[in-house]
Amino acid sequence: MAPQESDPSPNFLKSSEPTGKLRKEDDIDSSLNAWLEDLEKQNTSQQHPSKLADRSRIGGAIFGTIVIGVFGLKAPFVFTKSRLPYMATPGTKIRKALQHLCKEKKPGLFVDLGSGDGEAIYQAAKLGYNAVGIELNFTMWAMSSIRRRLFWSKEERSRSKLLWSDLFEYDLKDANAVMIFGVTPLMKPLSQKISSQCKSGTDILSYRFALPLAHDKKTQDLMKAAMVYDHEEMRIYRCK
Repeated sequence: MAPQESDPSPNFLKSSEPTGKLRKEDDIDSSLNAWLEDLEKQNTSQQHPSKLADRSRIGGAIFGTIVIGVFGLKAPFVFTKSRLPYMATPGTKIRKALQHLCKEKKPGLFVDLGSGDGEAIYQAAKLGYNAVGIELNFTMWAMSSIRRRLFWSKEERSRSKLLWSDLFEYDLKDANAVMIFGVTPLMKPLSQKISSQCKSGTDILSYRFALPLAHDKKTQDLMKAAMVYDHEEMRIYRCK
């Protein structure tokens, strides 16, 4: 493995793009704006809508949103046969792990493989990392993108990026820290990906599930690393 570089690439928002088609948060803005404009036109064209009709439309919209949201959360994993369901990682545990790393080295490029609600990206950006989240589930990506746009500070947004894509398509060569929350069947493929792409000194954060490591000739394609942190189900491995 090549030696670790101390500083992240200043063009992190343009580097290491996955090969698949990306959908950024700007798409959400344009879609929402178009939807709001349509609603405004409908309201101005109906000068005296009945309260009953209004309530019916609101109720229908709420019900439809719930149904679409539930379907959207599950659909990517059904149609793509993904083995990685959405499970949230507590923000306090992420923050403690990253603060531990910040005591040893300057924050660099943080990549969350399966960013879900964006909590890990938020915590990393707050601590000074340039953070990139990769999420295959469109609903989770859309929700986290809206959350980022509406509730994060300008500085946190400038240091973060959320991509709608397959985590296995993203190149980790520039990453200084990588976050994963996989399940048992995915840990070996993730370990192989990290082994082939991450440089020496890269820190790998894994919540709950341990990563398989190389220990003989039969496992030489797996990640070679030492554990440097193990607290509250959060582990940090440092690549050799």
